Amino acid sequence: MRFNLIVLFISLVPNCNLLAQSKEHLPEAKRPSLEVRYHAIKSESQTFVRNDQIYKVVKENVLEAFWRSVKDSLHQRQRYVAKANTKIDTLTSQKNTFERLLTIQNASMQEVLFDSKHITILGIPFSKGVFIVFFSVLIGSLGFSLCAALTRVRYTNRMLKENMRIMESVSNEYKLFKKKSLERQAKLSRQLQDERNKLNVEGNSKIDWSSIAKTHNDGEMGTALSQTLQFEGLRIRLVEYSAGYMADWSNRGHLVHCLEGEFVSELENGNLFTLTKGMTYVVSDHLNSQRSVTKQGVKLLMIDGDFLRLNR
Repeated sequence: MRFNLIVLFISLVPNCNLLAQSKEHLPEAKRPSLEVRYHAIKSESQTFVRNDQIYKVVKENVLEAFWRSVKDSLHQRQRYVAKANTKIDTLTSQKNTFERLLTIQNASMQEVLFDSKHITILGIPFSKGVFIVFFSVLIGSLGFSLCAALTRVRYTNRMLKENMRIMESVSNEYKLFKKKSLERQAKLSRQLQDERNKLNVEGNSKIDWSSIAKTHNDGEMGTALSQTLQFEGLRIRLVEYSAGYMADWSNRGHLVHCLEGEFVSELENGNLFTLTKGMTYVVSDHLNSQRSVTKQGVKLLMIDGDFLRLNR
């Protein structure tokens, strides 16, 4: 049996050599694949069965040729894999570059998106929604504070006007009361002086002005100090007008002599008379209303009474 196997193998060798040589001389582009070669070798090899086992007898040079084909295929596959790996490395490098650029672009886009949604104040970023709410609340608070301040100012002005009105009313009442009091005081002083004059003056007597009390009388402007002697049908006064004094209008007659200073006698018809020290003017009762005006102040001797009446 062993002999038969050897003979079978030897008989197959020429056929296998021819097959291997024919396949080795095929162009590389036209060479069949390893799978085709494997099946060809398998189909062209002699088969025998031993102990229910099937055996193939393959020539050695055919196996070597097949092995060279396998190695060539492996080398080609390795070169292809190497080229593929090189290309993969290149693509990986490009991918990494693109990823870095994409990362930078995404960061830039995120920054632009962040800037589009935020507002930076004093280096502190605020979202636009929060900033709008905060700014609206701030404006509302300022508006409310302004309204409250305006309301308070109006209330204060109203209270101030009311207080000024009350003060003016009180001041007017005080002035009226003061005027009435001064008039009452002047009247009492004149009555007292009249009684003294009745007691002290008999016939031809001298007048001691230093013993006669002075009374205050307010004009439209300024103050007048008066010393008065009252007789039956006769009144004699020594009067001092303050600077800037303006008397009230009066239609009572006077005999006026200027002792010191200068004044203007203004008549109701528009005539003006300027009197200086040593000058005298006379006007009858009810002839023309007049008033005295002085800038620097003046001292006068004034006499009025029944003798100035026009029907006398």
